[in-house]
Amino acid sequence: MDIYTVAKADAKTEIRSRRTAKAKVFQLPDGKLRHLCFGAPIHYWTPKGEGERPEHDEYDDIDIRLQHTAAEAEKTFGNYLALKNTFTYGFRDDGKAEKYIGIRRGADNQMEWSLLGVKLGIVPENESESVLTDKTVPTTYTSAEKVSDFQFKHVAPDYEVITDFNEVHIRTAIKTAGAVDDFLIKEQIDLKGITLLNRLDASVKGSTEYVPINGEFRFETTDGHLLWIPTPKMWTEDIDAPVAGSNDIVHRLYEQDGKLIYEKYPTDKGKEWLASINGPVLIDGDTYTGTVADGYVGNTGSIFDSWSTVRNAASGDEYASYPSYLEVNAEYPSTVRSVFRSFLYFDTSAVGGTVTSCSLFYYPSNIGKGAGISVQLGTQNSSLGTGDYDSFSGTYYAYQTPSINQWNELVFSSQGCSDINVSGVSKICLREKSHDYDDSSPSNGYSYYVRLYSADDATRKPYLDIVEPTASSFVPKITWI
Repeated sequence: MDIYTVAKADAKTEIRSRRTAKAKVFQLPDGKLRHLCFGAPIHYWTPKGEGERPEHDEYDDIDIRLQHTAAEAEKTFGNYLALKNTFTYGFRDDGKAEKYIGIRRGADNQMEWSLLGVKLGIVPENESESVLTDKTVPTTYTSAEKVSDFQFKHVAPDYEVITDFNEVHIRTAIKTAGAVDDFLIKEQIDLKGITLLNRLDASVKGSTEYVPINGEFRFETTDGHLLWIPTPKMWTEDIDAPVAGSNDIVHRLYEQDGKLIYEKYPTDKGKEWLASINGPVLIDGDTYTGTVADGYVGNTGSIFDSWSTVRNAASGDEYASYPSYLEVNAEYPSTVRSVFRSFLYFDTSAVGGTVTSCSLFYYPSNIGKGAGISVQLGTQNSSLGTGDYDSFSGTYYAYQTPSINQWNELVFSSQGCSDINVSGVSKICLREKSHDYDDSSPSNGYSYYVRLYSADDATRKPYLDIVEPTASSFVPKITWI
C-alpha cells in the first residue's frame, strides 16, 4: 500500500522516530501532528547495518511488491521475491514444483513448500458417491508467472495454484477447473532453523501426528518470530452462490518417511457445501507471519425468528477473524433474517495527546440496495468471537451511504475523537445504518449490505487519519538568509 499517495502525505514531513509497526506520524506546518493508524503492519524492524538508513535501528516501510532476481552462481534458477518485510516470500522462476514457494527470515530461517498430491472428487453420472481421482503433480508446471505485485500463479494440466500475499500472510490456493465435491491435497514442508511448536499425539503410541493448538499448527524462528497455519478455507468466485465459502476442512500435519507432510480434506459438511457449487472452487492453506485482528460477527435466524430476535441477540452464530473483507448487513433475502457487524482495531498508541479530528477511510468492494454504514465505539475482545456480536456502545460517530470502488471518509464526531485510545488500540464497530442501527426490519426479499476491504488487504486497508493539536517535539523550520 502506497500510504503517502493514498493519504496525500508528504514523506519529507514524517517523523521517523515516532513510527510504530502500524502507524505513521507527520509534522504539519502549523505545529500539529498528523497520525495515520492501521490495523495491520505497515513497517518492519531493521537493525543497524540494514534497511533504508543502515546507521539506524528503526522501522522501515514494508514493500512486498514482487521483484525478480537473476540466478546466482550456484543456482540454475532465479526468484521472484517480496523482500521488504519481516518475512520474505519467494517463488522460483523455472516452474519446478519442488520447493516452489518459500518463506524466509534471513538465511537461517526458511520454510519451503512442495506439492505432493492432488485428488479431486466428482460424482460420476448415475452414481451416488464421488470418486477421488489423482491429478498430475508435474515436475515442472505448465507455466509459472507473476500475475501482479501481490500474486503468483502456477498452472498444472487439471488445476491452478494461485498464491496471494500481504504483510502478514501468504495464501496458496488450489483452483479447480470445474465443480468438485471432494478433495485430498498433500504438501511437504521443509524447515531450516524454524521450529514446530505442536506436540505429537501422545494418546497413540508411536504416533507421528501433530496435535493442532486451537486448530492451528504453529512455528517459531530462531529469533522468536511466530508463523502459524490456521484451519484452511474454500470458496467460490461465483457471486450468485448461496454461500460464498466454507472452512469445514480437516487439516493434518504428520511425519512420513522422515518428511513433514501437510494434508487437507473436507468434512461431511464441507462436502455438502462443495456439492452446492456448480463451478470452480479455490481451496487454500494460509501461512500467517503476523497478526490482523479485524473481522465480522454475524447472526442468522431460523424461519421462525423475528427481526428483533436476530438483531437483539446477545451473541452471533458465526464470525471471521482476519478475513480478506469485512461486511455489514441487514438482510431478509427469502425466509430468514440476518445481521452482520464488523469490528476493527487500530494502533493509536503513538498519538499521546488530545485528538481534535479523526476520520475513518475505507474502500467498499460491493454495496447492496443503497445500504448505509455507521461507525461507533467498539467494545470487542482482543480476539474476535461470536460473543462480540453486540460489542458496541454509545451513539454513532458518523454515517453515510458509501460509494463503491473508491475511498470513503467517515468524519468522527467530538465523541468519536474523545473515544480514541491515545496510548493503545482503538476499537470501532461498523453497522448497517438504516436497518441494524435504526432498528428497522428490511422487507422480505431485500438485502442491505456493504462489503469493504479489511486490514488484510495489501492496498486498500482501512485507516484512521488523526490530528493532534499540539506537538511538544515541533521544531519550526529555520530559513537562513
